[in-house]
Amino acid sequence: MFTSLTNALLPSFPKEPASSTLYGPRFLTGAVGGSITHQCFYSITPANRHDRKFWCKRKRDGICYTIISTTNFIAEDHMGRVALEDVPQNGTFMVTMTQLKARGSGGLLCPMGSLPHQTSS
Repeated sequence: MFTSLTNALLPSFPKEPASSTLYGPRFLTGAVGGSITHQCFYSITPANRHDRKFWCKRKRDGICYTIISTTNFIAEDHMGRVALEDVPQNGTFMVTMTQLKARGSGGLLCPMGSLPHQTSS
């Protein structure tokens, strides 16, 4: 979905991990060619502090394809354009995407743990 030819609307859907609630903004917008930074919040518990955090894109098949994770995975088509920083003492992690593309619009998630996902598209 696009707000114009130059601005992509990027929905972000919070999920609930097994150990606590994860939440963040519902929608992000960014200009094609620009960048966005998305902050996700989670409850500070021992399980959450050490759990895997990741940013993924839900496709039409319902699978969430990982873009980047705290396990040092970055999808090939996002190399050099995405970064993830976990700040467990604050209960947050931030994802920055640069060089936004129109095809990048759609459902993006910031889950933790073992949400069913794929690491390639």
